[in-house]
Amino acid sequence: MPPKVDVYKFVPKPGMRIIKTAIATFLCFCVDALRGINQPIYSVISAIICMQKDIDNSWTVSKNRIIGTFAGGMFGVLALYSVNIIPFMDIDIVRFAFISAMIVPMLFVMKLMKKQGAASVTGVVYASIVILHVGSNEVIFAAATRMLDTIVGIIVSLFVNVMFTRKTLNILINDEQEEDH
Repeated sequence: MPPKVDVYKFVPKPGMRIIKTAIATFLCFCVDALRGINQPIYSVISAIICMQKDIDNSWTVSKNRIIGTFAGGMFGVLALYSVNIIPFMDIDIVRFAFISAMIVPMLFVMKLMKKQGAASVTGVVYASIVILHVGSNEVIFAAATRMLDTIVGIIVSLFVNVMFTRKTLNILINDEQEEDH
């Protein structure tokens, strides 16, 4: 019989953050299914981004994500309404220039609010709204849905990070071991 090889000498075990991220992703799929949306991409992305090594870091990232989501959503709605009413926006280059120029005041507002940590999220949300929903008559609905999906991911991530700490898992494992004896 060949000698037993300890795989973990060569390949480390996955850490808690990896496990918690997988749990949060699964829960985002479940919440999405319950909502009947059938498009969990934004909540899953938020859960992955907001899952950090501990709750303090997760909370910091989550706050930035919430602020960025709402700022990007509001600027996205403003841009889309503007595209719908300003003349010549049906010309691609004019529309591209306008949408791109809106990034300046958007990011400047984030700087004035001293929320530079939320700036990249603001830009991503803005871009996803104006790129995916240009020409839509349901601007508010699209932005609100996008923001709600993001908030779901944030809440799920924070919930999982609070519920699945090393301490709580050790308590669960030790309680089960005591019941077996």
